[in-house]
Amino acid sequence: HSSTLFPYTTLFRSPTVFSANCGGWTENNDTVWSAPPNAALRGVSDMPKGKGPKTLDAGNLRDWLKTRPAAYCSASKDTFRWTRRFSTKEITDLVNKKYAVGTVRALEPGERGPSGRLKSLKVIGSKKTQVIQKELNIRLAFGGLPSAMFMVEASGSAKSPDAFNFYGGGTGHGVGLCQSGACGMAAAGNGYADIVRHYFPHAELVRIH
Repeated sequence: HSSTLFPYTTLFRSPTVFSANCGGWTENNDTVWSAPPNAALRGVSDMPKGKGPKTLDAGNLRDWLKTRPAAYCSASKDTFRWTRRFSTKEITDLVNKKYAVGTVRALEPGERGPSGRLKSLKVIGSKKTQVIQKELNIRLAFGGLPSAMFMVEASGSAKSPDAFNFYGGGTGHGVGLCQSGACGMAAAGNGYADIVRHYFPHAELVRIH
């Protein structure tokens, strides 16, 4: 709706969804939800124009998650980057609440969205192997991780690890507007129209009379 402060509204063919902190890159809607791709909800870099990598992939994701690139949302220290460490017993207990895989032996990442958020994750256990699909299911399998933008490094024996170390970024699904990033953009002097266009690049701003 229009107001004296915001005389424009934004027209979308989709909901204007948002998350708390995108971790430096927003996500495609179809990575997170069971819905067809929406042109208005595509993953975009949360770095200032011309800064940071052009894409995230297996070659640069490790450095991306183990450092603090100067994204608009990077000022949120507790949510922009996070780590978790689970012993094999701890992670086995968590996973087996939903999936009876036995002792967890390995975690193998599947396909990722543009932000590095996992679309699927293979859990190899002593009893069976389970492929977990979709962002929220992956997070819940490990007790509710902040996001599915993470990588895992096992420690100990390759065949029988003693712990799993998670290195992650962001809080929430990452689709649409990043709340921390919007604050960072505003602090950097960007107006609301620039912020909207950054997170919803196919949005059209029109005056409502």
